[in-house]
Amino acid sequence: MNVWDTWSWSKSKQISTRDFKTAYNESLYKCISGIICSLVHEDKWGIWSTVELNGEKHVKIGRDPSICCRVVEIFPFGKILFASPFLFCDGEISLKVSTVNMFCNSLVKLSLHTEFENKVSYINADFQNSFANMLFNTLLHKTSPHGESAIECAHEGHHYYPFPALRVGPNSELVEACSPVTGHVVQLPVFAMSDAIFRSQLGLTEAESRMLWGAGQIIPTERPQLIVHPWQLKLSHVVQALVSERHLVKVGTIPGIPLASQRTFRLDGTKFDVKLPINATITGEHRLIYGKNLRYSQVTSCIARHSNLRSPFKKLGFQYDTSTLGHRNEIIGQHACMIVRAPVDAMSGAEIIPAINIFCSPEAFAKFVKCKLSSLDVTQFLERYINVLIEAGLYAFSKLRLALEPHLQNSIIEIHDGLPVRLIVRDMDSVILDRDHDYGISEIEAFDADLSDMPHFSEGGRRLLFSMFFGHLAQVIFCAVKTFGIRDLFQKDLLDCAWAGVVERLEGDEVFLARQLRQESYFRKDILTSRIARDMQTRWSLETNSLDRSFKALSF
Repeated sequence: MNVWDTWSWSKSKQISTRDFKTAYNESLYKCISGIICSLVHEDKWGIWSTVELNGEKHVKIGRDPSICCRVVEIFPFGKILFASPFLFCDGEISLKVSTVNMFCNSLVKLSLHTEFENKVSYINADFQNSFANMLFNTLLHKTSPHGESAIECAHEGHHYYPFPALRVGPNSELVEACSPVTGHVVQLPVFAMSDAIFRSQLGLTEAESRMLWGAGQIIPTERPQLIVHPWQLKLSHVVQALVSERHLVKVGTIPGIPLASQRTFRLDGTKFDVKLPINATITGEHRLIYGKNLRYSQVTSCIARHSNLRSPFKKLGFQYDTSTLGHRNEIIGQHACMIVRAPVDAMSGAEIIPAINIFCSPEAFAKFVKCKLSSLDVTQFLERYINVLIEAGLYAFSKLRLALEPHLQNSIIEIHDGLPVRLIVRDMDSVILDRDHDYGISEIEAFDADLSDMPHFSEGGRRLLFSMFFGHLAQVIFCAVKTFGIRDLFQKDLLDCAWAGVVERLEGDEVFLARQLRQESYFRKDILTSRIARDMQTRWSLETNSLDRSFKALSF
Protein backbone atom coordinates (compact mmCIF):
# COMPACT_ATOMS: atom_id res chain seq x y z
CA MET A 1 0.00 0.00 0.00
CA ASN A 2 1.22 3.52 -0.78
CA VAL A 3 -0.03 7.05 -0.17
CA TRP A 4 -1.75 7.18 -3.55
CA ASP A 5 -3.75 4.05 -2.64
CA THR A 6 -4.86 5.72 0.59
CA TRP A 7 -5.74 8.95 -1.22
CA SER A 8 -7.81 7.07 -3.81
CA TRP A 9 -9.57 5.12 -1.09
CA SER A 10 -10.36 8.31 0.86
CA LYS A 11 -11.94 9.86 -2.24
CA SER A 12 -14.10 6.78 -2.74
CA LYS A 13 -15.30 7.19 0.87
CA GLN A 14 -15.96 10.92 0.35
CA ILE A 15 -13.49 11.94 3.05
CA SER A 16 -12.94 15.68 2.85
CA THR A 17 -9.60 17.13 1.81
CA ARG A 18 -9.35 18.89 5.16
CA ASP A 19 -9.85 15.66 7.12
CA PHE A 20 -7.34 13.90 4.87
CA LYS A 21 -4.73 16.62 5.45
CA THR A 22 -5.29 16.52 9.23
CA ALA A 23 -4.80 12.76 9.31
CA TYR A 24 -1.82 13.08 6.94
CA ASN A 25 -0.03 15.52 9.24
CA GLU A 26 -0.81 13.47 12.37
CA SER A 27 0.50 10.29 10.76
CA LEU A 28 3.60 11.97 9.34
CA TYR A 29 4.55 13.32 12.76
CA LYS A 30 4.14 9.91 14.44
CA CYS A 31 6.07 8.06 11.73
CA ILE A 32 8.98 10.52 11.62
CA SER A 33 9.16 10.53 15.44
CA GLY A 34 9.32 6.73 15.45
CA ILE A 35 12.17 6.44 12.98
CA ILE A 36 14.21 9.23 14.60
CA CYS A 37 13.81 7.60 18.04
CA SER A 38 15.13 4.35 16.59
CA LEU A 39 18.07 6.03 14.85
CA VAL A 40 19.01 7.72 18.12
CA HIS A 41 18.63 4.71 20.40
CA GLU A 42 20.22 2.08 18.17
CA ASP A 43 23.04 4.48 17.30
CA LYS A 44 24.71 2.16 14.77
CA TRP A 45 25.86 4.59 12.11
CA GLY A 46 26.98 7.70 14.00
CA ILE A 47 24.64 10.00 12.08
CA TRP A 48 22.92 11.79 14.95
CA SER A 49 23.99 14.44 17.42
CA THR A 50 22.49 16.85 19.93
CA VAL A 51 22.82 20.63 19.69
CA GLU A 52 21.67 23.60 21.78
CA LEU A 53 19.76 26.22 19.79
CA ASN A 54 18.37 29.24 21.64
CA GLY A 55 18.73 27.38 24.92
CA GLU A 56 16.76 24.36 23.73
CA LYS A 57 17.98 20.84 23.00
CA HIS A 58 17.68 19.59 19.44
CA VAL A 59 18.46 16.30 17.76
CA LYS A 60 20.16 16.39 14.37
CA ILE A 61 20.12 13.47 11.96
CA GLY A 62 23.08 14.01 9.65
CA ARG A 63 25.76 16.68 9.73
CA ASP A 64 25.18 19.08 6.84
CA PRO A 65 22.59 18.71 5.45
CA SER A 66 20.51 17.36 8.35
CA ILE A 67 17.03 16.84 9.72
CA CYS A 68 16.68 18.88 12.89
CA CYS A 69 13.99 18.55 15.57
CA ARG A 70 13.48 20.16 18.97
CA VAL A 71 13.28 17.79 21.93
CA VAL A 72 10.30 18.61 24.15
CA GLU A 73 10.63 15.77 26.64
CA ILE A 74 12.51 12.50 27.09
CA PHE A 75 10.51 9.72 28.70
CA PRO A 76 11.69 6.56 30.46
CA PHE A 77 12.17 3.50 28.29
CA GLY A 78 12.75 5.03 24.92
CA LYS A 79 10.06 7.54 24.01
CA ILE A 80 11.13 11.02 22.93
CA LEU A 81 8.58 13.79 22.37
CA PHE A 82 9.59 16.10 19.54
CA ALA A 83 8.15 19.47 18.66
CA SER A 84 6.57 19.90 15.26
CA PRO A 85 7.68 20.70 12.60
CA PHE A 86 10.77 18.72 11.66
CA LEU A 87 13.20 20.82 9.62
CA PHE A 88 15.52 19.96 6.76
CA CYS A 89 18.60 22.16 7.19
CA ASP A 90 21.22 22.73 4.49
CA GLY A 91 23.57 25.61 5.19
CA GLU A 92 21.43 28.71 5.63
CA ILE A 93 18.31 26.99 4.29
CA SER A 94 15.71 25.54 6.67
CA LEU A 95 12.61 23.88 5.21
CA LYS A 96 9.65 22.32 6.99
CA VAL A 97 9.44 18.58 6.30
CA SER A 98 5.81 18.48 5.24
CA THR A 99 5.50 15.39 3.02
CA VAL A 100 6.62 11.77 2.94
CA ASN A 101 8.68 12.34 -0.20
CA MET A 102 10.45 15.32 1.36
CA PHE A 103 11.44 13.26 4.40
CA CYS A 104 12.69 10.35 2.29
CA ASN A 105 14.62 12.67 -0.04
CA SER A 106 16.15 14.39 3.00
CA LEU A 107 17.40 11.04 4.32
CA VAL A 108 19.00 10.31 0.95
CA LYS A 109 20.79 13.68 0.88
CA LEU A 110 22.09 13.60 4.44
CA SER A 111 23.37 10.02 4.03
CA LEU A 112 25.56 10.66 0.98
CA HIS A 113 29.16 9.53 1.46
CA THR A 114 28.41 8.04 4.88
CA GLU A 115 28.19 4.49 6.23
CA PHE A 116 24.44 5.05 6.39
CA GLU A 117 24.09 5.57 2.63
CA ASN A 118 23.43 1.96 1.65
CA LYS A 119 20.77 1.58 4.39
CA VAL A 120 18.50 4.43 3.33
CA SER A 121 16.67 2.65 0.51
CA TYR A 122 15.50 -0.03 2.97
CA ILE A 123 14.38 2.57 5.51
CA ASN A 124 12.56 4.67 2.93
CA ALA A 125 10.68 1.70 1.50
CA ASP A 126 9.43 0.66 4.95
CA PHE A 127 8.77 4.26 6.00
CA GLN A 128 6.55 4.93 2.98
CA ASN A 129 4.60 1.73 3.55
CA SER A 130 4.23 2.31 7.29
CA PHE A 131 3.10 5.89 6.75
CA ALA A 132 0.51 4.91 4.13
CA ASN A 133 -0.90 2.28 6.47
CA MET A 134 -0.83 4.60 9.49
CA LEU A 135 -2.74 7.19 7.45
CA PHE A 136 -5.19 4.53 6.26
CA ASN A 137 -5.73 3.25 9.83
CA THR A 138 -6.27 6.78 11.14
CA LEU A 139 -8.86 7.63 8.49
CA LEU A 140 -10.57 4.26 8.88
CA HIS A 141 -10.70 4.73 12.65
CA LYS A 142 -12.16 8.22 12.40
CA THR A 143 -14.77 7.43 9.75
CA SER A 144 -15.96 3.95 10.75
CA PRO A 145 -19.55 4.07 12.05
CA HIS A 146 -18.93 0.99 14.22
CA GLY A 147 -15.46 1.90 15.47
CA GLU A 148 -16.67 2.27 19.06
CA SER A 149 -17.63 -1.42 19.09
CA ALA A 150 -14.16 -2.62 18.06
CA ILE A 151 -12.79 -5.13 20.58
CA GLU A 152 -9.20 -3.84 20.28
CA CYS A 153 -8.92 -0.54 18.46
CA ALA A 154 -5.15 -0.39 17.84
CA HIS A 155 -5.02 2.06 14.95
CA GLU A 156 -1.47 3.23 15.78
CA GLY A 157 0.12 -0.23 15.61
CA HIS A 158 3.06 -1.23 17.82
CA HIS A 159 4.26 1.92 19.57
CA TYR A 160 7.88 0.83 20.06
CA TYR A 161 8.58 -0.24 16.47
CA PRO A 162 10.40 2.09 14.04
CA PHE A 163 7.67 1.34 11.47
CA PRO A 164 4.60 0.93 13.70
CA ALA A 165 2.05 0.41 10.91
CA LEU A 166 4.20 -1.54 8.41
CA ARG A 167 1.99 -3.91 6.43
CA VAL A 168 3.64 -5.48 3.38
CA GLY A 169 1.24 -7.67 1.41
CA PRO A 170 -2.45 -6.77 1.80
CA ASN A 171 -3.96 -3.94 -0.24
CA SER A 172 -6.48 -1.38 1.03
CA GLU A 173 -9.44 -3.56 0.09
CA LEU A 174 -8.15 -6.50 2.15
CA VAL A 175 -7.22 -4.28 5.09
CA GLU A 176 -10.58 -2.56 5.23
CA ALA A 177 -12.44 -5.88 5.08
CA CYS A 178 -10.43 -7.28 8.01
CA SER A 179 -9.51 -4.34 10.23
CA PRO A 180 -9.47 -4.32 14.05
CA VAL A 181 -10.46 -0.63 14.13
CA THR A 182 -13.90 -0.94 12.49
CA GLY A 183 -15.67 -3.46 14.73
CA HIS A 184 -16.95 -5.30 11.65
CA VAL A 185 -17.74 -9.00 11.91
CA VAL A 186 -15.80 -11.00 9.30
CA GLN A 187 -17.02 -14.29 7.84
CA LEU A 188 -13.97 -16.53 8.24
CA PRO A 189 -13.74 -19.43 5.76
CA VAL A 190 -13.54 -22.92 7.26
CA PHE A 191 -11.95 -25.82 5.37
CA ALA A 192 -11.83 -29.57 5.86
CA MET A 193 -8.12 -30.41 5.88
CA SER A 194 -6.08 -33.44 4.81
CA ASP A 195 -2.77 -34.57 6.37
CA ALA A 196 -3.25 -32.62 9.58
CA ILE A 197 -1.68 -32.87 13.03
CA PHE A 198 -3.91 -31.92 15.96
CA ARG A 199 -2.69 -31.26 19.50
CA SER A 200 -4.60 -30.33 22.65
CA GLN A 201 -3.16 -29.77 26.12
CA LEU A 202 -6.64 -30.49 27.51
CA GLY A 203 -6.71 -34.00 26.00
CA LEU A 204 -9.52 -33.11 23.58
CA THR A 205 -10.13 -34.76 20.25
CA GLU A 206 -10.26 -32.52 17.18
CA ALA A 207 -14.04 -32.97 17.00
CA GLU A 208 -14.46 -32.04 20.67
CA SER A 209 -12.25 -28.99 20.21
CA ARG A 210 -14.26 -27.96 17.16
CA MET A 211 -17.49 -28.16 19.14
CA LEU A 212 -16.01 -25.79 21.73
CA TRP A 213 -14.82 -23.07 19.38
CA GLY A 214 -17.42 -23.62 16.68
CA ALA A 215 -20.47 -24.43 18.81
CA GLY A 216 -21.87 -26.59 16.02
CA GLN A 217 -21.95 -23.72 13.51
CA ILE A 218 -20.10 -25.74 10.85
CA ILE A 219 -21.29 -28.88 9.07
CA PRO A 220 -19.52 -31.87 10.72
CA THR A 221 -16.85 -33.62 8.64
CA GLU A 222 -14.59 -36.60 9.18
CA ARG A 223 -11.54 -34.52 8.34
CA PRO A 224 -10.24 -31.85 10.77
CA GLN A 225 -11.49 -28.33 10.15
CA LEU A 226 -9.18 -25.37 9.69
CA ILE A 227 -10.07 -21.67 9.83
CA VAL A 228 -8.15 -19.68 7.19
CA HIS A 229 -7.45 -15.94 7.35
CA PRO A 230 -9.25 -14.21 4.43
CA TRP A 231 -5.98 -12.50 3.46
CA GLN A 232 -4.27 -15.87 3.19
CA LEU A 233 -6.53 -16.91 0.30
CA LYS A 234 -5.11 -13.98 -1.67
CA LEU A 235 -1.54 -13.82 -0.36
CA SER A 236 -0.44 -17.44 0.08
CA HIS A 237 0.38 -19.53 -2.98
CA VAL A 238 0.64 -22.51 -0.64
CA VAL A 239 -2.95 -22.16 0.53
CA GLN A 240 -4.12 -21.51 -3.02
CA ALA A 241 -2.43 -24.74 -4.14
CA LEU A 242 -3.98 -26.71 -1.27
CA VAL A 243 -7.42 -25.44 -2.24
CA SER A 244 -6.80 -26.14 -5.93
CA GLU A 245 -5.69 -29.73 -5.18
CA ARG A 246 -8.62 -30.16 -2.75
CA HIS A 247 -6.38 -30.79 0.23
CA LEU A 248 -8.44 -27.93 1.66
CA VAL A 249 -12.19 -28.14 0.95
CA LYS A 250 -14.41 -25.30 2.08
CA VAL A 251 -17.24 -26.44 4.35
CA GLY A 252 -18.61 -23.13 5.61
CA THR A 253 -17.82 -19.89 7.42
CA ILE A 254 -17.75 -18.75 11.02
CA PRO A 255 -18.13 -15.12 12.18
CA GLY A 256 -15.17 -13.49 13.90
CA ILE A 257 -13.97 -10.01 14.88
CA PRO A 258 -10.33 -9.00 14.19
CA LEU A 259 -8.14 -8.20 17.19
CA ALA A 260 -5.18 -5.81 17.35
CA SER A 261 -2.60 -8.20 15.90
CA GLN A 262 -4.67 -8.42 12.66
CA ARG A 263 -4.12 -12.19 12.51
CA THR A 264 -6.16 -13.13 15.60
CA PHE A 265 -9.97 -13.20 15.66
CA ARG A 266 -12.53 -13.38 18.45
CA LEU A 267 -15.05 -15.99 17.32
CA ASP A 268 -18.49 -14.49 17.62
CA GLY A 269 -20.72 -16.50 19.92
CA THR A 270 -18.17 -18.73 21.66
CA LYS A 271 -15.60 -15.99 22.50
CA PHE A 272 -12.71 -18.32 21.69
CA ASP A 273 -9.82 -16.63 19.90
CA VAL A 274 -8.05 -18.13 16.91
CA LYS A 275 -4.55 -17.13 15.80
CA LEU A 276 -3.93 -17.59 12.07
CA PRO A 277 -0.86 -17.29 9.81
CA ILE A 278 -0.60 -14.53 7.22
CA ASN A 279 1.89 -14.54 4.36
CA ALA A 280 2.62 -10.86 4.97
CA THR A 281 4.96 -8.64 6.96
CA ILE A 282 3.06 -6.89 9.74
CA THR A 283 4.91 -4.28 11.83
CA GLY A 284 8.36 -5.85 11.51
CA GLU A 285 7.94 -9.59 11.12
CA HIS A 286 6.71 -12.11 8.57
CA ARG A 287 3.56 -13.39 10.26
CA LEU A 288 3.50 -17.07 9.42
CA ILE A 289 3.17 -19.59 12.27
CA TYR A 290 6.03 -22.06 12.49
CA GLY A 291 5.92 -25.71 13.46
CA LYS A 292 7.87 -25.11 16.65
CA ASN A 293 5.27 -22.57 17.77
CA LEU A 294 2.51 -25.13 17.31
CA ARG A 295 4.50 -27.53 19.51
CA TYR A 296 5.40 -24.90 22.10
CA SER A 297 1.83 -23.64 22.32
CA GLN A 298 0.44 -26.69 24.07
CA VAL A 299 3.51 -27.36 26.23
CA THR A 300 3.71 -23.81 27.60
CA SER A 301 -0.07 -23.60 28.10
CA CYS A 302 -0.04 -26.88 30.02
CA ILE A 303 2.85 -25.74 32.23
CA ALA A 304 1.29 -22.31 32.82
CA ARG A 305 -2.10 -23.81 33.69
CA HIS A 306 -0.68 -26.28 36.23
CA SER A 307 1.79 -23.76 37.69
CA ASN A 308 -0.87 -21.10 38.10
CA LEU A 309 -3.26 -23.51 39.84
CA ARG A 310 -0.58 -24.36 42.41
CA SER A 311 0.58 -20.78 42.94
CA PRO A 312 -0.69 -18.48 45.71
CA PHE A 313 0.30 -15.49 43.55
CA LYS A 314 -2.92 -13.99 42.15
CA LYS A 315 -1.63 -11.05 40.10
CA LEU A 316 -0.88 -13.24 37.08
CA GLY A 317 -3.17 -15.07 34.68
CA PHE A 318 -2.99 -16.54 31.20
CA GLN A 319 -5.12 -16.88 28.12
CA TYR A 320 -4.39 -20.54 27.48
CA ASP A 321 -4.07 -22.13 24.07
CA THR A 322 -6.47 -25.08 24.06
CA SER A 323 -5.43 -26.71 20.78
CA THR A 324 -3.47 -26.39 17.56
CA LEU A 325 -4.04 -27.75 14.08
CA GLY A 326 -1.54 -27.70 11.24
CA HIS A 327 -0.51 -29.49 8.09
CA ARG A 328 1.77 -32.48 8.71
CA ASN A 329 4.44 -30.98 6.45
CA GLU A 330 5.95 -28.15 8.52
CA ILE A 331 6.79 -25.98 5.49
CA ILE A 332 3.19 -26.20 4.28
CA GLY A 333 1.95 -25.92 7.84
CA GLN A 334 3.49 -22.47 8.23
CA HIS A 335 0.75 -21.28 5.87
CA ALA A 336 -2.06 -23.68 6.87
CA CYS A 337 -2.50 -23.93 10.63
CA MET A 338 -4.24 -22.33 13.59
CA ILE A 339 -3.90 -21.90 17.35
CA VAL A 340 -7.13 -21.84 19.37
CA ARG A 341 -7.23 -19.82 22.59
CA ALA A 342 -9.73 -20.21 25.43
CA PRO A 343 -11.99 -17.34 26.48
CA VAL A 344 -10.72 -15.22 29.37
CA ASP A 345 -13.06 -15.03 32.35
CA ALA A 346 -12.92 -12.28 34.94
CA MET A 347 -13.15 -13.04 38.63
CA SER A 348 -16.41 -12.22 40.36
CA GLY A 349 -17.11 -8.50 40.33
CA ALA A 350 -14.14 -7.72 38.09
CA GLU A 351 -13.79 -6.52 34.51
CA ILE A 352 -11.17 -7.45 31.93
CA ILE A 353 -9.92 -4.84 29.46
CA PRO A 354 -7.21 -5.17 26.77
CA ALA A 355 -4.28 -2.96 27.78
CA ILE A 356 -4.16 -1.56 24.25
CA ASN A 357 -7.66 -0.10 24.75
CA ILE A 358 -6.49 1.84 27.79
CA PHE A 359 -3.13 3.11 26.55
CA CYS A 360 -3.36 3.09 22.75
CA SER A 361 -3.07 6.90 22.87
CA PRO A 362 -3.35 9.76 25.38
CA GLU A 363 -6.87 10.33 24.06
CA ALA A 364 -7.79 6.69 24.74
CA PHE A 365 -6.43 6.92 28.28
CA ALA A 366 -8.36 10.15 28.96
CA LYS A 367 -11.54 8.45 27.73
CA PHE A 368 -10.88 5.41 29.92
CA VAL A 369 -10.40 7.58 33.00
CA LYS A 370 -13.59 9.49 32.27
CA CYS A 371 -15.67 6.34 31.73
CA LYS A 372 -14.19 3.94 34.28
CA LEU A 373 -12.44 5.70 37.12
CA SER A 374 -14.86 8.53 38.01
CA SER A 375 -13.40 10.29 41.06
CA LEU A 376 -10.73 7.67 41.77
CA ASP A 377 -7.22 9.05 41.98
CA VAL A 378 -5.53 8.43 38.62
CA THR A 379 -2.15 8.24 40.33
CA GLN A 380 -3.39 5.38 42.51
CA PHE A 381 -4.58 3.53 39.42
CA LEU A 382 -1.23 3.98 37.69
CA GLU A 383 0.77 2.94 40.76
CA ARG A 384 -1.23 -0.27 41.02
CA TYR A 385 -0.98 -0.86 37.27
CA ILE A 386 2.81 -0.64 37.30
CA ASN A 387 3.03 -2.86 40.37
CA VAL A 388 0.84 -5.58 38.85
CA LEU A 389 2.62 -5.50 35.48
CA ILE A 390 6.15 -5.75 36.89
CA GLU A 391 5.41 -8.21 39.69
CA ALA A 392 3.51 -10.55 37.35
CA GLY A 393 6.22 -10.56 34.69
CA LEU A 394 9.09 -11.07 37.13
CA TYR A 395 7.26 -13.70 39.18
CA ALA A 396 6.50 -15.73 36.04
CA PHE A 397 10.18 -15.64 35.09
CA SER A 398 11.81 -16.27 38.46
CA LYS A 399 9.29 -18.57 40.16
CA LEU A 400 7.41 -20.31 37.35
CA ARG A 401 10.31 -20.31 34.84
CA LEU A 402 8.11 -18.77 32.14
CA ALA A 403 9.65 -15.93 30.09
CA LEU A 404 6.59 -14.04 28.88
CA GLU A 405 6.31 -11.22 26.36
CA PRO A 406 3.85 -8.78 28.01
CA HIS A 407 3.97 -5.91 25.54
CA LEU A 408 0.84 -3.79 25.22
CA GLN A 409 -0.92 -5.93 22.61
CA ASN A 410 -0.26 -9.17 24.53
CA SER A 411 -1.68 -7.92 27.83
CA ILE A 412 -5.16 -7.96 29.30
CA ILE A 413 -5.81 -6.15 32.58
CA GLU A 414 -8.30 -7.31 35.18
CA ILE A 415 -9.79 -4.42 37.15
CA HIS A 416 -11.70 -4.69 40.41
CA ASP A 417 -13.21 -1.67 42.21
CA GLY A 418 -11.43 0.62 39.78
CA LEU A 419 -7.93 -0.79 40.38
CA PRO A 420 -5.81 -3.28 38.41
CA VAL A 421 -5.55 -6.62 40.21
CA ARG A 422 -4.24 -9.07 37.60
CA LEU A 423 -2.19 -9.16 34.40
CA ILE A 424 -3.45 -11.76 31.92
CA VAL A 425 -0.91 -12.64 29.23
CA ARG A 426 -1.66 -14.31 25.90
CA ASP A 427 0.42 -15.57 22.97
CA MET A 428 1.55 -18.70 24.78
CA ASP A 429 3.27 -20.11 21.70
CA SER A 430 5.94 -17.41 22.06
CA VAL A 431 6.69 -18.09 25.75
CA ILE A 432 10.30 -19.19 26.34
CA LEU A 433 10.88 -22.02 28.82
CA ASP A 434 13.92 -22.94 30.90
CA ARG A 435 15.21 -26.07 29.17
CA ASP A 436 17.23 -27.04 32.26
CA HIS A 437 14.30 -26.86 34.67
CA ASP A 438 12.10 -29.79 35.72
CA TYR A 439 8.54 -28.45 35.70
CA GLY A 440 7.26 -31.63 37.34
CA ILE A 441 4.23 -31.98 35.05
CA SER A 442 3.77 -35.43 33.57
CA GLU A 443 1.17 -34.31 31.02
CA ILE A 444 3.73 -32.50 28.87
CA GLU A 445 5.37 -35.83 28.04
CA ALA A 446 2.40 -36.55 25.77
CA PHE A 447 3.44 -33.73 23.43
CA ASP A 448 6.25 -33.52 20.95
CA ALA A 449 8.08 -31.36 23.46
CA ASP A 450 11.45 -31.04 21.78
CA LEU A 451 12.72 -27.72 23.13
CA SER A 452 16.15 -27.89 21.51
CA ASP A 453 15.30 -25.10 19.05
CA MET A 454 13.79 -22.85 21.74
CA PRO A 455 15.91 -19.77 22.57
CA HIS A 456 17.91 -19.87 25.80
CA PHE A 457 16.04 -18.79 28.94
CA SER A 458 18.35 -15.80 29.39
CA GLU A 459 17.23 -14.58 25.96
CA GLY A 460 13.68 -14.87 27.26
CA GLY A 461 14.65 -12.69 30.21
CA ARG A 462 15.92 -9.90 27.99
CA ARG A 463 12.82 -10.12 25.84
CA LEU A 464 10.60 -10.04 28.95
CA LEU A 465 12.20 -6.84 30.22
CA PHE A 466 12.21 -5.19 26.80
CA SER A 467 8.55 -5.96 26.10
CA MET A 468 7.51 -5.01 29.65
CA PHE A 469 9.43 -1.72 29.79
CA PHE A 470 9.88 -0.48 26.21
CA GLY A 471 6.82 -2.24 24.78
CA HIS A 472 4.39 -1.48 27.59
CA LEU A 473 5.48 0.86 30.40
CA ALA A 474 6.88 3.40 27.95
CA GLN A 475 3.40 3.97 26.51
CA VAL A 476 1.78 4.01 29.97
CA ILE A 477 4.18 6.73 31.09
CA PHE A 478 3.71 8.70 27.87
CA CYS A 479 -0.08 8.67 28.22
CA ALA A 480 0.06 9.60 31.93
CA VAL A 481 2.29 12.60 31.28
CA LYS A 482 0.53 13.79 28.13
CA THR A 483 -2.97 13.42 29.58
CA PHE A 484 -2.59 14.39 33.23
CA GLY A 485 0.94 15.79 33.53
CA ILE A 486 1.89 13.09 36.04
CA ARG A 487 5.70 13.06 36.09
CA ASP A 488 6.73 12.34 39.68
CA LEU A 489 5.11 8.90 39.76
CA PHE A 490 7.67 7.01 37.70
CA GLN A 491 10.67 6.96 39.96
CA LYS A 492 13.16 4.22 40.61
CA ASP A 493 11.84 3.55 44.13
CA LEU A 494 8.42 2.61 42.72
CA LEU A 495 9.99 0.09 40.36
CA ASP A 496 12.30 -1.15 43.12
CA CYS A 497 9.29 -1.76 45.37
CA ALA A 498 7.65 -3.89 42.70
CA TRP A 499 10.89 -5.84 42.27
CA ALA A 500 11.22 -6.32 46.03
CA GLY A 501 7.62 -7.54 46.16
CA VAL A 502 8.60 -10.43 43.89
CA VAL A 503 11.94 -11.24 45.54
CA GLU A 504 10.33 -11.72 48.97
CA ARG A 505 8.23 -14.54 47.45
CA LEU A 506 11.30 -16.33 46.07
CA GLU A 507 13.73 -18.76 47.61
CA GLY A 508 17.10 -20.31 46.80
CA ASP A 509 18.07 -20.24 43.15
CA GLU A 510 14.97 -18.20 42.33
CA VAL A 511 16.46 -15.16 44.09
CA PHE A 512 19.70 -15.56 42.15
CA LEU A 513 17.71 -15.78 38.91
CA ALA A 514 15.81 -12.57 39.73
CA ARG A 515 19.02 -10.68 40.56
CA GLN A 516 20.67 -11.97 37.40
CA LEU A 517 17.68 -10.76 35.38
CA ARG A 518 18.08 -7.30 36.82
CA GLN A 519 21.46 -7.02 35.11
CA GLU A 520 19.77 -7.54 31.74
CA SER A 521 17.62 -4.42 32.03
CA TYR A 522 20.15 -2.21 30.24
CA PHE A 523 19.84 -4.17 27.00
CA ARG A 524 17.71 -2.88 24.18
CA LYS A 525 16.41 -4.80 21.18
CA ASP A 526 17.73 -3.38 17.89
CA ILE A 527 14.54 -3.69 15.86
CA LEU A 528 15.52 -1.21 13.15
CA THR A 529 18.88 -2.94 12.55
CA SER A 530 17.17 -6.31 12.15
CA ARG A 531 14.54 -4.89 9.83
CA ILE A 532 17.14 -3.24 7.60
CA ALA A 533 18.95 -6.58 7.38
CA ARG A 534 15.64 -8.21 6.35
CA ASP A 535 16.21 -11.19 8.63
CA MET A 536 14.66 -12.60 11.80
CA GLN A 537 17.81 -12.51 13.92
CA THR A 538 17.32 -10.87 17.32
CA ARG A 539 19.97 -8.26 18.06
CA TRP A 540 20.62 -6.66 21.45
CA SER A 541 22.82 -3.76 22.48
CA LEU A 542 23.63 -1.90 25.68
CA GLU A 543 22.16 1.57 26.05
CA THR A 544 25.10 3.92 25.97
CA ASN A 545 24.14 7.12 24.17
CA SER A 546 23.61 10.46 25.88
CA LEU A 547 19.85 10.66 25.46
CA ASP A 548 19.46 7.30 27.17
CA ARG A 549 21.53 8.51 30.13
CA SER A 550 18.91 11.12 30.91
CA PHE A 551 16.41 8.44 31.82
CA LYS A 552 18.63 5.49 32.67
CA ALA A 553 18.19 6.18 36.39
CA LEU A 554 14.52 5.31 35.96
CA SER A 555 15.26 1.78 34.75
CA PHE A 556 16.68 -1.07 36.79
